[in-house]
Amino acid sequence: ALSSAALPAPLHPSTADQFLDRVRLSSFYRGQLVYIHEQPAQPASRCAVPAGLSPAVSRLLDYAGISSLYSHQAAAISQLIGGGHVMLATPTASGKSLAYNLPVLHAMLQDPKARALYIFPTKALAQDQLRALRALTRGGAGPLFSLRVETYDGDTPMDE
Repeated sequence: ALSSAALPAPLHPSTADQFLDRVRLSSFYRGQLVYIHEQPAQPASRCAVPAGLSPAVSRLLDYAGISSLYSHQAAAISQLIGGGHVMLATPTASGKSLAYNLPVLHAMLQDPKARALYIFPTKALAQDQLRALRALTRGGAGPLFSLRVETYDGDTPMDE
């Protein structure tokens, strides 16, 4: 059984801490929380691009001037290209996009019929991610150079 006494109290409870406390103490969620681990902040750690990533995708990184990844990106990419599942929760601008885009591009090279559907909560975020993915896939030359990356939302014309 998990008790709130098992976890050290933060110096300044955040909204996330308050939310977790409500979930932990809720009768609705009783028995449903299997494991909670709080990772303290630490300096960024960089590492090499995972060896299993397609050479063509690695070349896109080279072309973009990216010679190493954050450790959370490399770990997520390794899991995903190995068929695993990942939940990645990091702050804004911490590299989540590369952590899911690179395995998708890798999969599309492995299977030309592969497709990916990204769902974003706002149109602005969808447009931002579209621009970033297009910039990445159009960098350099190779099989990903002509990859079609599009968006669909309420303003997309019917004929598209």
